[in-house]
Amino acid sequence: MSTEVDAAIDLLRDKLPGFAAALALAQSGIDSWLCLPPESYHNKDVLDLGCGLGAATALLRQRGARSVWGIDPMLTDEQLALLAALPQGRFTSAVLSREPFGTQQFDLVYSHLTTEHILDLPDAFSTVFELLRPGGRFVSLHDNYYGPLGQHDQSFIGGQTTKAGEMFFRALSVPCWESSAKCAASLQFRTEIERLYDWTVASWRLTPQNCRQCPYYCRSQLWAHIRYQDDYNHIYPGDFFKTNASGGLNKVTPFQLRQFLVEAGFHVSHWQITAVKNKVPSAIRHILMEQDLRTAQILFAADKPATSAELAGSKRIFNTMQVSAETPKSRSKALFASLPQPHPDSLSRFHAGRLRSHDLDRLRLARRDPAPSAGPPPRSSSRPLNTRCCSRITRKWAGMWRR
Repeated sequence: MSTEVDAAIDLLRDKLPGFAAALALAQSGIDSWLCLPPESYHNKDVLDLGCGLGAATALLRQRGARSVWGIDPMLTDEQLALLAALPQGRFTSAVLSREPFGTQQFDLVYSHLTTEHILDLPDAFSTVFELLRPGGRFVSLHDNYYGPLGQHDQSFIGGQTTKAGEMFFRALSVPCWESSAKCAASLQFRTEIERLYDWTVASWRLTPQNCRQCPYYCRSQLWAHIRYQDDYNHIYPGDFFKTNASGGLNKVTPFQLRQFLVEAGFHVSHWQITAVKNKVPSAIRHILMEQDLRTAQILFAADKPATSAELAGSKRIFNTMQVSAETPKSRSKALFASLPQPHPDSLSRFHAGRLRSHDLDRLRLARRDPAPSAGPPPRSSSRPLNTRCCSRITRKWAGMWRR
């Protein structure tokens, strides 16, 4: 059987355009994902969600999967005919639902850069949960919309992984705004984008008299889809960039992504963030949390509970595993929020935000949290009267909590 699988993969390399490159990409991903060990797919039934040309599907079959399915609405009849050569492999161009698979269930659902394109992600996760056998695993690499390249504008922005495992992004466009020739300097680049991507670049209304208002200049900036939100339809024409069911982007935040998994019943056992090395522009830091803006991709593994008792509990329990190092200050703030809160009338003279910011150090000692490695200089004892009053109230609360 291994010989038959190898022969089918060789056939696909020769007959299916793009398959060889997709196979190399799938191999590098599967080899590096720690949450996808060989035992998760060897002699198991596997579903490739958003399989594309079926490269990862074929690779998992070659590496020992008992059977493989691939599903992708973009598959053509010609591609389906070629992929039919893969032994114990089935492919469909249907939209994800229970119907195409009948009573078939899977031990592993694999997905690579697909979940960001599914409009109704809660429903999709519920379907994946239903398709998995008890104890099955859902593994996926998700592109974060709020990173520098979250808009998938690969013609303008490129990224590469550093030795530290972070991603560094840079503009690929020709900076015609720095040239005396202005728009003529980028004509060849824009023409090539029009040919390769058909994103109506040639029909843009260029503004050489004011380059900073030009859509070409805007799309050449990192986080452009967030920085120029009010001009979004002008800068990003076409359905590809819209939130729609025909392959656009769902624009969920990392928190929503994890929340939808938990609500579907999964236990999130692996949550690996690829951070962005670039500095976040100050102009957008107030729009979203900086951690969301500095998240390029998320690799996650979500497990379906193996027993009925665990299955019932998974619908109620939220996994609070931390995926990145939190600062002592943020940890203290979280602990402060868990303290019993007094009646609102007792805080009528004080601003709650000021109370929290002035007394984190006292609260840290009261809660026996470790002190930060490098904190601010000691405060002067000559603080405003209301702050001293706040300190007495905080000590009272800390005492209540210890009791």
